[in-house]
Amino acid sequence: MALQRWESLADFTLEGKETKGSETQLTLLSPLIIPPIEWNQLVPSWNVSTQAAISVEVRVWVKERPGRWYHMGNWSLDTNRFPRSSVSGQRDGEGRVETDTLVLKEAARQFQLRVGWAAGDRVQDFKQLAVSLLDTRLSAPPLAPNRKAWGHNMTLPARSQADYPEGIQSWCSPAACSMLLGWWARELDRPEVDAEVPEVARGVFDPQWPGTGNWAFNAAYLGSRKGLRSMVCRLSDVQELELLIEHDIPVAASVSYGMLKGKPAPDAADGHLVVVVGFNPAGDVLVNDPGVRQSKVRRPFARQHFRDAWGKSRNTIYLVWPEDRALPLNPYGHW
Repeated sequence: MALQRWESLADFTLEGKETKGSETQLTLLSPLIIPPIEWNQLVPSWNVSTQAAISVEVRVWVKERPGRWYHMGNWSLDTNRFPRSSVSGQRDGEGRVETDTLVLKEAARQFQLRVGWAAGDRVQDFKQLAVSLLDTRLSAPPLAPNRKAWGHNMTLPARSQADYPEGIQSWCSPAACSMLLGWWARELDRPEVDAEVPEVARGVFDPQWPGTGNWAFNAAYLGSRKGLRSMVCRLSDVQELELLIEHDIPVAASVSYGMLKGKPAPDAADGHLVVVVGFNPAGDVLVNDPGVRQSKVRRPFARQHFRDAWGKSRNTIYLVWPEDRALPLNPYGHW
C-alpha cells in the first residue's frame, strides 16, 4: 500500500472551462502518476474550503493506454448550488466503483486524476488531494508493537448515534467525525471547529448510496473545517495507530462490529466506525464507540479482536490533523 498526496494543483493542466448560468467550472488534468507499487484498489480523498465545489475522476493506464474515466464523486457543502453525490453504475471489464473505492480486476500502476472545480478560488480554496493505494494480493506481516503508546489515552467528547432516532442505525461515521472535531476544537482552543452529530450527518450525506458512510465525503467534511486537513488512509498494522496515539492524534477506524466483539466472522452489513483514543497497559485498544449510549462510549477491545475487525475494511482510517502541524513520520509511506 502507498499514499500519494498533493497540496497544490499547480502541476495539473487546464483541460476545459465551461460556464453554466452564473457558475464557471474548470476541468484540471494531472500528469501521469506512477506510484511506487502496483495496486488494485484506490480510495481518493480531498479537502477544499467550505465555499468550493469539486469532483474527482480516475483513469488507469492499461498496458500504456488510457482506460475510461471512473467518477469518484461530486462534493460540496452548498448542495443547493452543487449537488453532492457518488456516482453509481460504474462497472466494466477493467473494474468497478464501489461508492468511494475504485476496484480493479487486475493490478495496475499508472493512473491519472481529473478534477472538476467550481466556485471559490482553486489556489486559495484547495487544500489537498490524496489517494490511498492497495494491492490486495499481498498481505503485510505483523509489526512489532510500539509500546510507547501502551497506557496512553486521550479523553475525547463522548458522542453517540444512539442519541438520535434518525441516526441510531446509520450515523456511526458522523458521530465518529463529531468526536474528532470535538477533540481538535478543544486542543486548538477553537470552538468553531466543533460540530454536533446531526450537523456532520447533513454535511456528509450521500444521496446516491444513500447514507452517511462514504469515506471520501467524511474526510472532505473534516478537512473543510478551517485549519484542519483530513484524508482516508489504509495502514498495515496496529503499530501505525500506536504511532499516531503516541502523538495525541486520534483516528476513526472502519471495522466489522461483530468481529470487534469477538465473533469469528462478520455479520451481514455490520460495518462500523469507532474512534481509536488510546491503548491500555496490556496493549489492548481503547475506543470511543458511537454505537452505544453516551455513558458507555469509552470501551476497551482485545487487540486481536480489533485487528481482525479492522482488517475487514483493509485497515481503513480517517486521519485528521491541524494543517500547521506535521504528522509523525510514517516509515512505510502510508500517510
